[in-house]
Amino acid sequence: LIIQGVDSVLIDGLVNVALETLSPGTLADVETCKKSIAQLLGAELRVQQGVGRYVSTNVVCLIGTSGSGKTSAIAKLSLFYSQKLHKKITWICADTVRMGAIAEARAYTDAMGFKLELVYTPEDIKEILQRSEDTDLFLVDTPGYNPCNENQMIELGRLLVELPKRCTYLVAPATTKEMDLFQSSASLGIFNLDGLIITKLDETHTFGNVYNFARKNQVPLAYFTTGKEASHNLEVVDPARLVSALFGKEWNK
Repeated sequence: LIIQGVDSVLIDGLVNVALETLSPGTLADVETCKKSIAQLLGAELRVQQGVGRYVSTNVVCLIGTSGSGKTSAIAKLSLFYSQKLHKKITWICADTVRMGAIAEARAYTDAMGFKLELVYTPEDIKEILQRSEDTDLFLVDTPGYNPCNENQMIELGRLLVELPKRCTYLVAPATTKEMDLFQSSASLGIFNLDGLIITKLDETHTFGNVYNFARKNQVPLAYFTTGKEASHNLEVVDPARLVSALFGKEWNK
């Protein structure tokens, strides 16, 4: 766990709990003891209630820093909600400034057969919601923002204020440094985050930063994603999945 980067304070707490609650026989058996520690680790993680079974609103919005994997996550969620929950999807692309963003969104929606709407001003999104009566669920892909840039945060706020009943997910890459994960969550947390989507889990061999972030953060975990393919590699969060990675099980195997 130390090699994986799990917080030493959390590890000390686990050791103390194990010493106080496990029998001498269990403590003497390495595999049984490891299993008990893994259960304790998983029990400390919060998971969004109902994730993967229903959506509490008709607007799901993804926010995060540049390069966090929002667009590929939107593609995976679109297929998941369409196939598993039988929702009629409209993809709203508000990332209309980044070079190639519209083309990427159009490539996904054309391939999957979903409707694509483009947003250039915050007012556009309200009009789209009002005239799309045949849509069950809107998925909103926002521009990547620098949480240290106040002007960009204001722009994001102007967009989100038009979606008062949204479900908002923070997209956080597993490859990001722990302190930067917390900085992103703290900065974007003003927008009332409902859950975390952890991306790029197949691009790292260490997961302590993700565990520490999820364990200490007040925002519950929702989904894990890997790769850019829309048709697979979206997982409804299972805490045991992340914990097993801490003990050396590679994510993509």
